[in-house]
Amino acid sequence: MVQVLKTLGRMLPDHLSPLETLQFIISQSLCLAFPNTVIALLLLLTSFIKIKLIKGYLRSQMSQERLNALALLTIE
Repeated sequence: MVQVLKTLGRMLPDHLSPLETLQFIISQSLCLAFPNTVIALLLLLTSFIKIKLIKGYLRSQMSQERLNALALLTIE
């Protein structure tokens, strides 16, 4: 797995965000070459979106402890 990530790292332009990295992989038709990386990026981006939803919509109505518990549930 480490070798796969090193190979991908040499192919990517510098300073890409996770979303830009995923877009690059898709645009270059590299999804079949790096399937686990694509899945990991999708999970990462999904968890960021979920946390933003929780923090934005519900944050004003709950304690920090409840926010942490909901974030953990959402990510799992």
